[in-house]
Amino acid sequence: MKSTDEVPEITDFTVLVFDEFCNEVFDKYSINLKESEALSSKMLLHIEFMNRRVIGGYELKNPIVDDVKTKFPFAFEISMMIVPILFKYKRVYVTEDEISYLTVYVAQFLENENVKLKTIIVTSQRHSVKQLLTQWLQMYFKNQIAIVDIINKEALKKMDLTSIDLVITLDSFLILKDVEVFSMDKLPEIKDIERLNSMIHMIRMNKRVSKILDCYIQKEHVKVYPDTTELPELLQEMSQKLHESGFISDTKGFYEDVLLREKNYPTNLGSQMMVPHALFTFADKTGIEVALLKKPFEHHGNQVQLVFLLALEKKRNDEMNLLFQFFNQIVSHKKYMHALLQSEDSDAFIKNLYSFKLLE
Repeated sequence: MKSTDEVPEITDFTVLVFDEFCNEVFDKYSINLKESEALSSKMLLHIEFMNRRVIGGYELKNPIVDDVKTKFPFAFEISMMIVPILFKYKRVYVTEDEISYLTVYVAQFLENENVKLKTIIVTSQRHSVKQLLTQWLQMYFKNQIAIVDIINKEALKKMDLTSIDLVITLDSFLILKDVEVFSMDKLPEIKDIERLNSMIHMIRMNKRVSKILDCYIQKEHVKVYPDTTELPELLQEMSQKLHESGFISDTKGFYEDVLLREKNYPTNLGSQMMVPHALFTFADKTGIEVALLKKPFEHHGNQVQLVFLLALEKKRNDEMNLLFQFFNQIVSHKKYMHALLQSEDSDAFIKNLYSFKLLE
């Protein structure tokens, strides 16, 4: 017999449900349940067992379900978002008893792991107005922002904003270079809830993109080519670099597979950029090589100057989905693309790459 302590295999279906659940929570509340790898692993394991019980028709009771709902109402509201997902795929309903167990994990995340945006309020209004604004923010955004300070414009000029994510102000014409500013010309209204939620979502999305860029695109994997280079020779050299970095083991097979894809299914994004990756040959681990060409080559009617060669593991990867969203947005911004293509070296390229902000 197998030990009862043995951790069961997480099925692809559970990963699908968990990913969709996390994505919907992020889209609605700008809360990233995957920020804590340890806790998300525990949550994933719990959902695996929950799926087996619900699909198998076994009902798990929780004698303190009402207490959980009362003590953690927001966490319970978030956990309920998994109900329509399971129903969509398996036509089964998750009971409140099951949801209350999941709620405990979500509540633990909100209490201990959820990284809130560090926020400063800038206003010269009287104390009562500051108090009303603070109460409004606590009522609607307590799980998304942490108020660091309440100051006036003069104090703001002297303040180091390096660690600040967001500035909320009741003063007009406040513009900051490196920090997002949310402006209101009077005390907040209902419409401001949606406006601020959108800005928080955008800030968090850009933080996720920056984290992905940190992980997958480093300057040592970026090369600037001053002279004319044709696609086959370029892909061969980039494939070799992926091999040397431990991302792929079969350089020849990977290279030939990428060429085959480009012949039949070109990966051009816009007119100056392409994102080649293999059809059938999968990587040992996900990695990216970048080529910036000062002299473009012709590919399927396009003059290509920027190539991101991807080695992708054979698994679901939300990070890569978001990275492709990032790629699709940058090619539509001429000013940003021009800055990228004008980069003189890998340092300048990385700096320019990070300067772009993902849009809603």
